[in-house]
Amino acid sequence: MADTRWKKIITELNRYFDEGTKYVFWYDPAGQFIESIADDSFTSELVAPVIQMGPNEQFKTKNKLLANPSQQYLIYAPIERPALANNFLADMERYGRTFSADALDIIFQQLQEVLSWGNDKREFVRRYQKFFGAKKRRTDYVKRYDARLNEHPEYGILATLTRIDSFDETELLLQVLTAGQDMETNKYLLEFQKYGVESAFWQLYTQYFGLQHEPTLTSLLHGAIVTAIYSRLEQSVPPALAGFKFEKNTNAQVFFEKMLGLRKYRKLGYQSLATVWAKQDLQTLLQAEPLGKLFKVAMIPQVNELILGRLRANFQEDGVVDVQETITAAQIGMGMAVRSGYNSYYGFLHFAALLLSHERRYYDDWREMLATYVEVENLVDRWYRYLVDEYNSLGNDNRDEYTAIKRMVDHKYNDELLAGSVREWNKHFQLDTVDRSLRQESFYQRFVAGANERIVVIISDALRYEAAVTLQKRLDRNDRITTKMDYMLTGLPSVTYMGMPALLPHHELTWDGKNVLVDGQLATDATRRRKILQAWNENNDVLELDDIQKATSKEIKQMIANKKVIYVYHNQIDATGDNVKTEDGTFKATREAIEEITQVVQTLRTNSVAHIIVTADHGYIYREAEIEEQDKIDISTQSYTGKIAPRYLMTTNELPDTPGVAYTKLGISLQNNDPTNVYYPKTANVFKAHGGKNYVHGGSSLQEMVVPVLDLRMNSNRSQAKPAELRLATTLRSISSLEMSIVFNQVEATSDTVTKQEYRVFFEDADGRMISNEATIIADRDSKHINEPYRVPVTIQDRKYDRSQDYYLVVRSTAGNEMRYRYKMDILSNDGIEF
Repeated sequence: MADTRWKKIITELNRYFDEGTKYVFWYDPAGQFIESIADDSFTSELVAPVIQMGPNEQFKTKNKLLANPSQQYLIYAPIERPALANNFLADMERYGRTFSADALDIIFQQLQEVLSWGNDKREFVRRYQKFFGAKKRRTDYVKRYDARLNEHPEYGILATLTRIDSFDETELLLQVLTAGQDMETNKYLLEFQKYGVESAFWQLYTQYFGLQHEPTLTSLLHGAIVTAIYSRLEQSVPPALAGFKFEKNTNAQVFFEKMLGLRKYRKLGYQSLATVWAKQDLQTLLQAEPLGKLFKVAMIPQVNELILGRLRANFQEDGVVDVQETITAAQIGMGMAVRSGYNSYYGFLHFAALLLSHERRYYDDWREMLATYVEVENLVDRWYRYLVDEYNSLGNDNRDEYTAIKRMVDHKYNDELLAGSVREWNKHFQLDTVDRSLRQESFYQRFVAGANERIVVIISDALRYEAAVTLQKRLDRNDRITTKMDYMLTGLPSVTYMGMPALLPHHELTWDGKNVLVDGQLATDATRRRKILQAWNENNDVLELDDIQKATSKEIKQMIANKKVIYVYHNQIDATGDNVKTEDGTFKATREAIEEITQVVQTLRTNSVAHIIVTADHGYIYREAEIEEQDKIDISTQSYTGKIAPRYLMTTNELPDTPGVAYTKLGISLQNNDPTNVYYPKTANVFKAHGGKNYVHGGSSLQEMVVPVLDLRMNSNRSQAKPAELRLATTLRSISSLEMSIVFNQVEATSDTVTKQEYRVFFEDADGRMISNEATIIADRDSKHINEPYRVPVTIQDRKYDRSQDYYLVVRSTAGNEMRYRYKMDILSNDGIEF
């Protein structure tokens, strides 16, 4: 800011001192310069120090002057100059000088020079001279000033006192409300009173919201909330709330959405919503609204509770009422409620409805059942995993409201879907009818042997097939990775000490009574497995997944240099599930395993690994409800010698027929003549044995025996993936209404090279100020839905606009990319605030 007049004052004062004047007295009874004198940037240019003399401080000041008789001083006194009879400094004034200045002239010239004001603004500066008296406030005012404030420059004072970046009606009010609704103690209102702009503040919002009554902070806040809610519902404010109705509902909507959308005001917003919801009994007024309407105000926590309560009521003892509506509504909620924290509640109900409405299938052949499971039916186990994960994410305060539904799902999954699947599988399945190429012991020969490239095999203990499908879907998002899913069947029992040896290269597998030997060698740890791999090729090796996670890129390159086949072992799921104390975290461990493998695949890809295979030693069965003791199969320990676990029994003894129990020979799994009997339940039940209560494996079921072979091929090219793009559908570029529906089309369907993208849509003026709410588009249309347009409601602030100016529709991605479309303002009737 130019300081021409101030510099003249300083020059004049310094001239007095340079001429030898001992004391310069500056009386300023209006206190026009009191803040400037306190500003170091002003006084630092003076050649003499300043002493400020207040009322009744003449003797005190005189003592200071006499204490240093050789020093020159400027005595600044924001008081009337005392009459000669009462002036105890008259002798010093006689040998000094007095000085005076007109602050209004100085302040106005400064503002005039910077803001190009005409003389018509002098009266404005005079009226608010107290505000403009401080250099910092003047500087801050200038930073916030723009042409939009020419007719109401006092609004710039409001913006300066609230310290918002620039004048905006919505943010100004929100900032004031952060100081509380008590008008006697609100610090911003007190500042407005101090500098004489309080009436301008109330006039501003009376016009902005179209009020017919004198406002208060509380009435502004509550009225904006009520008006915005019913405006979004496209309904009139009901008579019971008529006192909260604002005529300019679009401005109420913009205020409401910014209050919840801007992080710094979100706490205020949610607290205010809770108050209005309770005081105005919005629960009663909205409870009959259709779900489609309620989702329009789903940013309100209490509305989510209302919707969720409605959806919970659809879950009844005999099934789910309005199944498709429940599934669809819950899915919509999952997408809309992420920011408000309700996505887990909707997710739980979504998967609950899917599971409770799912009908189990029947088969004539185990091969048909296996093919259906790997293509479709593994979804059931995935849904249940997702459901348990979502349930465990629910807040403890209201989880009880979902417990009855959780029990229904547990019962359905355990007693019908899972139990039915295991029974149907064992009704037809015989291990000796499985083709050798489908068996786990053929893994090395089928997928690894003969490759003329380096292969990394990640073996994740208990990564069952359905979890690997989730992993595949996640990796498919990267167009530099090509995935192909295959599968194998484990032998029986489906356990680690059978599966891990079977995955190694071998000529034969044998059982020594405790362990499966690989060509006569133990394979129980990394050292032994490395020895077996290197017997086939000295350049083979073994690593732990943790080693790769913790290593630098340089260390990884050293680990894999000149290697042929590298087995990487990972034990996240089984380590959790096999421990009775932690088994209830099995699904959490599964999710974490998927995340860890995803990260390691990306790490290896960036370190020149082009081929990775992800597989497992076995799967598992997990259910939340424990099996009742009377449902467990009791085999007397006196009738056999061998090893028993919840899902299998190994013994050389022949056991009498037991209902619900089948058996096979261990030799069938090992492809030899081993006569050891392997007994297993035909159902999802377990033997009475030490082991897990919820997490079990070792038996004969699709969940335990089907293991994934996920083949990943990498390329080092730069990613061709690009975010989904939007194209504005309309060619009419005019704003003709305060409430508009903007239509977009997605250019290409999402795929491995076109990724989901989130966009923010809003209007702004030529100076970059937002003049509307901010809508969101998630561009994720796949090939089935690519022709469905996006219709986005945008609400324009209600004020007077300049039709000669350009306005812009801004479409900004979360990645920072932006499209701008020029619009003309064509609102026919507008009696908003004039700028």
